Amino acid sequence: MHPFIILFAAFSPVTSNRPFKAKPLVHVNHVEINASDSLRGSKFHSVKVQLSNDTYLDTSCVWRSEDRLPGHIFPCEDAMYHFAHLGRWERDKFVYLSVYRDWNTSDVLANAVLVRTICKSVNGSTTGSGDGLVCRQQHPKKLPLPLSPYYADDM
Repeated sequence: MHPFIILFAAFSPVTSNRPFKAKPLVHVNHVEINASDSLRGSKFHSVKVQLSNDTYLDTSCVWRSEDRLPGHIFPCEDAMYHFAHLGRWERDKFVYLSVYRDWNTSDVLANAVLVRTICKSVNGSTTGSGDGLVCRQQHPKKLPLPLSPYYADDM
């Protein structure tokens, strides 16, 4: 047998009968959340997300305080990207975050990740009551899907 044929056979990939599951193209690398209280009990949040393909997403959301409950999803009006969470932006809390490209079709752009936020207010306290709150991601962790009916099953 020709030496080239032997070498090719030795390094050729072995096929498997196991089903192939496609992975998302990108995942969330970093999340930065800036939160501040505004008038009439509303919250203003600026969310900046860095994806694994070095894409940065930046958008802002406003919702009423009574809407900030676990399971509440807030689409950002007039924004290209939308975010969903299953938790509150509070100190040392776990937050589930998904990045959506198209809110109407649930086109998920990035993985859901587990974000442990460490929040610190502008004046140095950790309550963040009325003076602005800055939260940064600590330990990202990929989560099994689906987390809830709000998340795409085929991610």
